[in-house]
Amino acid sequence: MSRIWRGVGSRYVFVHSNAIRFEVVPVAGRAQLTDLRFAIVIPNLQAQPQTLELSLGVIVQILHLLSQGTLRPAMVLLPHARIALLPSYARCFACPCRFGEAHAAVRVPTAELSRPLPGHNAMLSEVARTYLDVRFSRPDQALADRVRLLLRESIGTRRSSHEDIARTLAMHPRTLQRRLRDEGMSFNALKDEVRRTMLEQFVEQSTMPQLSQVAAMLDYAEQSALTRSCRRWFGVAPAALRNASSGRRPGMRPERAHRSPSSG
Repeated sequence: MSRIWRGVGSRYVFVHSNAIRFEVVPVAGRAQLTDLRFAIVIPNLQAQPQTLELSLGVIVQILHLLSQGTLRPAMVLLPHARIALLPSYARCFACPCRFGEAHAAVRVPTAELSRPLPGHNAMLSEVARTYLDVRFSRPDQALADRVRLLLRESIGTRRSSHEDIARTLAMHPRTLQRRLRDEGMSFNALKDEVRRTMLEQFVEQSTMPQLSQVAAMLDYAEQSALTRSCRRWFGVAPAALRNASSGRRPGMRPERAHRSPSSG
């Protein structure tokens, strides 16, 4: 469950709103406890005690849902004075509350966050993360990273062209090229990079597919196009690359930067 909160909750909270922050923070001097901190990050915003309490209540309910009722908070921390009767807080959070704290947080036993989620589906989780990565760019995520991700998903489906990727990103192909150029990249270079990485992965498999299949899986129209790319990347033909894959790959040369990748 720790991965869910650190890797998903804190990473993708911006999809819900760019005006909130969620952090997983170990309690100083008390390794057995961890704070799930929540904050509203709107400049010059007046204190919003009711919004904070509602948000922490939602976090408590999510904990209950994900753990199927087994995870109970140790405490809820609120940065403001009490605005309701204590029994109301007890009913809402089902744990003690402290007021006037430095942060708004739900404090939970650290060990509970390491427990596997009941009914966790790794494949479904990966599908969800891929969807979020593709459809919602993080504020700090470069467009080139999104294009790489889309190419990894689409190469081999015959839907990895410049136009296909631009359509998935809901932008005009020229806009995609311009924004990539602003980042010092190009679509063809990114596709070339992803193809090279995928070829290396195929070669490292114990049973590598036939080269004609590999060419199709990398969206090359002909096997000869794969051969040309392989020579440009590694200085050897695909067959030699495959033969060298059982150990160190002798004779490989780094990619020749002065030759431009073809759009293939």
